[in-house]
Amino acid sequence: MSAVTLPPYAIALGMRIEPDNGGAPVIGQDFTTDVNGNRGAFHGGVLAGMLEIAALAALTAELESSEGPYRLKPANITVEYLRTAGVLTTYARGEVVRRGRRLAQLRASAWQESPDRPVAVGFINVYLAPPAAQE
Repeated sequence: MSAVTLPPYAIALGMRIEPDNGGAPVIGQDFTTDVNGNRGAFHGGVLAGMLEIAALAALTAELESSEGPYRLKPANITVEYLRTAGVLTTYARGEVVRRGRRLAQLRASAWQESPDRPVAVGFINVYLAPPAAQE
């Protein structure tokens, strides 16, 4: 998991990679005025960003453990907002649903109090540029 890093905008918002729990990386985000949406709720764009970052972190960790680095190019993301994310710390974890040679299908879930009660889920398709294609 050492190669999993956060992009600059995630760091600017205060997102972090939680301590390793043996599975896919978990992204954490405390509620601050920077992520305040409508009337004390997490902004939907921040939640979508967390889902994308968590999904890409899961894919990066899987690729690192098996084949080395790939260039990842997100193709699309669909987010389903399930309930209001309040003023609590929010977490997100991704999983690789299916991975081929050129395309990966990912799923991510964001929650606050329990992973069994997600506030949002995301489905992401990512193009994979193989290591040989990198310059």
